[in-house]
Amino acid sequence: MKILLTGAAGYIGSHVLKQLLETGEHEICVVDNLYSGKLEALQYLEKIAKFDFIKLDIANTTELEKLMVERRFDAVIHFAAFIEVAESVAKPLKYYLNNTANTANLVKIASESGVKYFIFSSTAATYGEPEGGVVGEESQQIPINPYGASKLM
Repeated sequence: MKILLTGAAGYIGSHVLKQLLETGEHEICVVDNLYSGKLEALQYLEKIAKFDFIKLDIANTTELEKLMVERRFDAVIHFAAFIEVAESVAKPLKYYLNNTANTANLVKIASESGVKYFIFSSTAATYGEPEGGVVGEESQQIPINPYGASKLM
């Protein structure tokens, strides 16, 4: 399967990339703008198996579209989000633009490019402060900060 993995230089993205590489079953292309991700994580993972890395911000829809058309991915696994709750309160627009608008553009481009599978990394922050502190699939989602709201959108 041909997979585009966004945000793979981050904590969760790099661990998912490691698992995918260890299977040896996929052709993987990684895009990350390295805003908060670590290039060292990708350099370490290059020792496991080959993958393509492109330094690219998903906000750059022109380059993203070109990449999707050229590579014809089967799947997108999306981890390229801002995740700091305190920063989201101080700079909510930054979170809505990246976590909501950029993700919507990525979904649109992937759909128009024939991508069949899209995996989105969400967060329990979409649930806010649930009664009893435990959430399930049926729990009501009432985020209490822009980070959680931007991911819910």
